[in-house]
Amino acid sequence: QGYPAVKTGGAHFNNKWDDDMQSLDGNYKYMDLAVKGASTTSTANILPDTFYFNKQRQTFDNRIIRHTIDGNYELKFDTTSSIKIMADGGTDHKTTFNQYTSDYLAADSSLVNTSNRNTSTTGDKRVVNSNFLWRKKLGRPGRTVSLNVRENYTDDASSGFLYSDTRFYQGGIVSSDSLINQYKDFHTTTTLLDSKATYTEPLSRYSFLVGNYGVVVNNNHSDRNSFNKSNGKYTALDSLYSNDYQYNVFTQRGGLAYTYIKKKFRFSAGTDVGFASFRQRDLVADTSQTRKFVNWYPTASATIAFSSMSRLNISYQGSTTQPSVTQIQPILTNEDPLNIYIGNPALKPQFANSIRLFYNSYKVLTERGMWANLSTTFTPDYISTSSTLDATGKRTNQYVNVNGTYSYDGAASYSWTWKKLKIHPWFGVTANGSNTVNIVNGVPNTTTSGKIGRA
Repeated sequence: QGYPAVKTGGAHFNNKWDDDMQSLDGNYKYMDLAVKGASTTSTANILPDTFYFNKQRQTFDNRIIRHTIDGNYELKFDTTSSIKIMADGGTDHKTTFNQYTSDYLAADSSLVNTSNRNTSTTGDKRVVNSNFLWRKKLGRPGRTVSLNVRENYTDDASSGFLYSDTRFYQGGIVSSDSLINQYKDFHTTTTLLDSKATYTEPLSRYSFLVGNYGVVVNNNHSDRNSFNKSNGKYTALDSLYSNDYQYNVFTQRGGLAYTYIKKKFRFSAGTDVGFASFRQRDLVADTSQTRKFVNWYPTASATIAFSSMSRLNISYQGSTTQPSVTQIQPILTNEDPLNIYIGNPALKPQFANSIRLFYNSYKVLTERGMWANLSTTFTPDYISTSSTLDATGKRTNQYVNVNGTYSYDGAASYSWTWKKLKIHPWFGVTANGSNTVNIVNGVPNTTTSGKIGRA
């Protein structure tokens, strides 16, 4: 969106020594991206008793200067043991300027509200990621042990200004207005430390068992402050739109998986279980709460190879996603005064169930090929929004857990060679769809979509 102007550059280094027992590589990249443009968005809000129209026009002028560096070092002690260290990091310096104008109309085309809003920010983001992997083959063939430690650190600070003039109408006449002139100062840090030990034990020529145990520490700190103008300076803290919040998650996770491989058949199944403790602390209100969850991560897969050119696979995977600090922090955000967002400290993790079916077949002599892929995901306790839309056109949104969210997609194709005409006909079909749920004025709102077409 918009007209970009970009400058990029970089450098690369790699080397091996000690009879290829040690290797090192690294990269540096630079990017300067500026984007200017404009957009217009039209929306309709349909409620049980009425509906509203909104038209918003936006102009923007944004720029980001990014420096990134990454590297890998590997050391092979011998044929049975090695370590690998990977690291990357970088800095972003971002400036943004956005100007919005909008008109909100009732069903009879009468004005409900108008808004003129300017936002400008300057921000700096620093990221450091690293990964350590040690692997060791033990005496018996197939018996291995490994240790993986992963670290992610993000420091994101930004500041800027919000100016907004919103006017509300009744009978075509201005009934009230809302003027916001604030300085914003946001600072968020995230520290993740994830460790995992894995042991593999062969049970027979055809099967083996894998066990793992790990500890994950995920600490988040979000300090968001809004200041109103007082005596010509932005010094008056607005407590309604300011908050200092800590959200720490400690998880112990372990599991077992069984794999069986014999000739044309491969089967695996297992699960991890995680015991997660949420520690949430409001540093302004001096309140805290601790919540505990048991999270499951089941997996299963079966593959039949009918031949070297034909196979069928079905798989299942379950995964848990924790709420982000933005979704859980109990603070109102007024960057768009007509669309207020509120965090929800009571949010639960969402759990996604994914099922996939894949089949392919190819015959060399006739050059006949066909394949099909089907998948679906359904997510209980999906993190969505509950919105309240009032008669002035102001929407207040809060993150909530909902049920009924799912998606699916599929594709299939068939091809062959018509040797007499020396042509290779091919056709295919794709299909996808989804069902999403949110809540509007206390009523569940379901959006169902689907599409089918040629591949």
